[in-house]
Amino acid sequence: MIFNILIIFVAFCYVIFLVGCTVFWKSIPDQTERVLKTKKLSVAVIIAARNEADKIQILLHALQRQNYPAEKFRVFVVDDHSDDDTLKIANSFILANKFNNCICLSSPATSKKNTLAFGIKNSIEDLIITTDADTSMGSEWISSICEHFTDSSLKMTCGPVFLQHGKNIFETIQSIEYTG
Repeated sequence: MIFNILIIFVAFCYVIFLVGCTVFWKSIPDQTERVLKTKKLSVAVIIAARNEADKIQILLHALQRQNYPAEKFRVFVVDDHSDDDTLKIANSFILANKFNNCICLSSPATSKKNTLAFGIKNSIEDLIITTDADTSMGSEWISSICEHFTDSSLKMTCGPVFLQHGKNIFETIQSIEYTG
């Protein structure tokens, strides 16, 4: 009996915690209307890609739609020894969509860490942004990251991740928990 009451109490506290996290997350003001007031940094977006043939086009399309000046950012798709057509699909997208500020590289070493390091080594831009190949973002993504680097003492920032709505109750609960 006491054990059941304890389990119910813990579950209730956990649900309250998740609701609190959701309310807090939704209370963060939308700042997409903010205008950059500083000079535009040159930006390298490094994408570590391994076997992401089914998702790489979605990401490249999102990056092509950025409101940041195209001449001020380059995208590096760095392939980490994919077994599928990730690199071929990325190259085809670049050519078909005239995405001239995007290049594809093949990492000589394996592992995500080495793949990112290889992409960073090949970039000369002021700011490095890394992302995974199975992500997508809004058109303000690069601009919103650059806004934080107006303070010269800032060396790194991490952005929030928004998970798409789950297909079932377990995935929905997992996305709410990840937000917390």
